[in-house]
Amino acid sequence: MKKLMRNKKYTILGIYFEIAKVSPIKFAVQYIISIASSVLLGLFISQLQKVFDCVADLVGNLTTERISAVIWSFFILLMYKIISESLEILNGYLGEEYYGRCSAHFLEIYNKKVSQIPAIEFEKESELNRIKKAQEGALAGRGMLHVVMDILTLYIPYFVTIGVYFFRQDATLLFIYPCVMIPIILTNRLKRSFSNKYSDMTTGPKRKKEEFVKYLSELSFVRDTRVNCLGDYFYDIVKDERSKLNKLKLAHNRRLILVDCVTKAITLMGFLIILYLLVSRMWLGIISIGTFGAIFYSLEDLCSMMEECLVGRIAEYNENRPLLSAFIDLMNRDDAKKQCDNEQDIFRSFELRDVSFSYPNTNKQALKNINLKIDKNDRIAVVGYNGSGKSTLAKVLAGLYKPETGALLRNGKTVDYANVKDTSILFQDYNKYKDTIDVNVRVSDIEKDGEKGKEPKVLSLIDKVKLSSGENGIKEAATLCSKEFGGTDLSGGQWQRLATARMLYRDRELVILDEPTSAIDPLSEHELYSLFEKELEDKTALIITHRLMSVKFCNKIVVMNNGTIKAVGTHESLMKESVLYSKLYKAASNFGRFDLETV
Repeated sequence: MKKLMRNKKYTILGIYFEIAKVSPIKFAVQYIISIASSVLLGLFISQLQKVFDCVADLVGNLTTERISAVIWSFFILLMYKIISESLEILNGYLGEEYYGRCSAHFLEIYNKKVSQIPAIEFEKESELNRIKKAQEGALAGRGMLHVVMDILTLYIPYFVTIGVYFFRQDATLLFIYPCVMIPIILTNRLKRSFSNKYSDMTTGPKRKKEEFVKYLSELSFVRDTRVNCLGDYFYDIVKDERSKLNKLKLAHNRRLILVDCVTKAITLMGFLIILYLLVSRMWLGIISIGTFGAIFYSLEDLCSMMEECLVGRIAEYNENRPLLSAFIDLMNRDDAKKQCDNEQDIFRSFELRDVSFSYPNTNKQALKNINLKIDKNDRIAVVGYNGSGKSTLAKVLAGLYKPETGALLRNGKTVDYANVKDTSILFQDYNKYKDTIDVNVRVSDIEKDGEKGKEPKVLSLIDKVKLSSGENGIKEAATLCSKEFGGTDLSGGQWQRLATARMLYRDRELVILDEPTSAIDPLSEHELYSLFEKELEDKTALIITHRLMSVKFCNKIVVMNNGTIKAVGTHESLMKESVLYSKLYKAASNFGRFDLETV
């Protein structure tokens, strides 16, 4: 992947130049062809006049010479049409191919930038909307430049060619242009005004209808819908929203009919003016009957090209501009930090000093003045109620979040972020990729792709976590984890074991386990904790868990509540000194699992 230039300042003009540089020769060839096609299309009217004039001369005076002139002029007209159409097809093909290249280029830049945005930004709805808009903007630049280049190389050469023809016949014929343009511009302004109002009124009902249609049809919802017999309930909501949309549509259509009547009258007036102009010029002998026929025949093409240019293409440019601006804003942001650039010396210790952290759009601190030191080969259990800040602490230690206040020290030196390259982490809400077992394991350290002998290591880990055992065990690394794509669906417990293998494959000094056994039975839990104890023997580990009976191999236990650390110690010392820990432990002992709602 191309490296993102940190000091590069993106502008609309700069992006245009970058698009042209993707393949300069193809870019130039495409628009040279566009000019040639446009000029030929314009010259068609001149040749059409010659055909009509030759046919007019032939009437009442049938000679071999004049028949030959009609045939020859018609042949040239046909060649104009064939060559022009062929060039247009070729131009379209080149445009599609070039669009694909540009899309790949700018999506690569976009993805590189997004990968450097601090993880906390993805907690903000406004930021997610901006990022989504910027993704669309990564594809918008090519479309905008294509509009500009089409105006310069297709529409303007066509209008200039036609204009030169009009002027050579009679300068007053240039008045045809405003007679065509004015109705088109007025029509567009009126329709756009009504369409914008209609769009604003229908946005809410349309979104609601689409959302509830998903509850009726998408796989992720259909099971709950069927089991709970919610089909009729959701369908009634869909019908209500559809009814609202239909009423708005009917009212909008009535307005459009009125607008059409007005605009058609304006268009008819322009047409009558053009017709009068042509008839009067022909009556006075200024233009021939062939010129009259050629211009009259070409009026539809002229109107079509004018509407395309002034309405369709300009509207396309204006629609894409905010998207490209969002992409430019994202690329020019200086808050995207590369979180893997910390010093790369061997991990020895990590310390949090008075660290506090809050999520966006909340006044409550998720972490408050946290002080914690993690030394090499420590095994630390973090326990506490739901919402006490345990998972947030894990994300700070994993380098995903930057503290609002306080300091982070790695090996005694202050850093902005924890070093993600130090850490292998198993989150409670791990990702389930619809790909092979092999990919699902190796995705935790994809940089190892260049190594030889990857599959034996993956198979070894599958065996270690007992994913391969049992009647429905997974025996091959190539097994696809998705029945939807022709593979097999894994149970919750199998996914938990696969996520564990993924964590072990990423061989790092610091291991963070966030509820690592939440989806498996007690026997399997015991087996996995025995595996952790063996595999993490030479590692530094931090384990977040509600199952306090399973952390006996930890040398330190951290008790959290309301975003603060209430106590730190061993199991024995905390049972004597921490009322909260004692309460948690007794609850876990009584129920086999720490039930937060009953404590």
